[in-house]
Amino acid sequence: MPLRSYILALIVTLLWGFNFVFAKTAVLHFEPFTLLFIRYLIISLLLIPFFPKPPVAFKDILLLSISFSLCHLGTMFLALKIGLDASIGIVALQTHVPFLLILGIMFFKERIGKYSISGLILAFIGSILLMQAPNSIDNPVGFWLMIFSAFSVAVYGAHVKKLAKVNTVALIAWIAFVSLPLMLLLSLYFEVNQIGMILSADYKVVLSLLYITIGTAIIGHSLWAYLLARNPVSAIAPITLLIPLIGVFAGVYFLNEAISFIMIIGAALVIIGAGIVLFRRPDIVETEVDL
Repeated sequence: MPLRSYILALIVTLLWGFNFVFAKTAVLHFEPFTLLFIRYLIISLLLIPFFPKPPVAFKDILLLSISFSLCHLGTMFLALKIGLDASIGIVALQTHVPFLLILGIMFFKERIGKYSISGLILAFIGSILLMQAPNSIDNPVGFWLMIFSAFSVAVYGAHVKKLAKVNTVALIAWIAFVSLPLMLLLSLYFEVNQIGMILSADYKVVLSLLYITIGTAIIGHSLWAYLLARNPVSAIAPITLLIPLIGVFAGVYFLNEAISFIMIIGAALVIIGAGIVLFRRPDIVETEVDL
């Protein structure tokens, strides 16, 4: 890749790597569905004018909204809300890579070699060890919600893979737009004091909201689409392995999250396992999604 692409890839990696720190800050103030509604409202207002027509069939947009907005982001925010550390969460979410490979085998009849199998095994052993970390033990529901979030985004990725080449930013815009009524209903039914949460948000919360909205969703995905369109995916795939490493560092440094020996070993195995899968199947990152 040219130097410019490496620089842009590093920017995307940093944006997505610090994502969980800002998401944790925002979700500690807002309730999950209220936060998602506000986030999607901002995305819709900023992007829909540029993409007035859905990039794929509306039924696909609706199904993708359920898997991505409700099952992935909804459970991810809830996991962070009830106490799961950002550093644990961003590593646990990397299990979406082996999940996506398994779905490809099941539904697309993809063949799998011994190296990919070893990657799957390492990733899942790592997730079992990660489950033994102190924060995971204290928040078992949060940990399993994050694993479900990883599986859900893999389902989303498998669905996207079925579609013809689609504009990623347009897809994000329409998923946000279609998800608005659902997020509003869930917020009104399960949560209270939505106006109070908005009015009492301090500058840190507002900046965090803008980061996970404009930084990761709009800028991050725009740069990612640009990179995929102009570079071999095999050159981009390894760079994404920096995302959980940056996320763990950010959680420990900025949120004062504890780090334990078993967490380090579990995280290492998850990242190595996902890395083996990515090196063998770099096309997986074409459906890569972060917040």
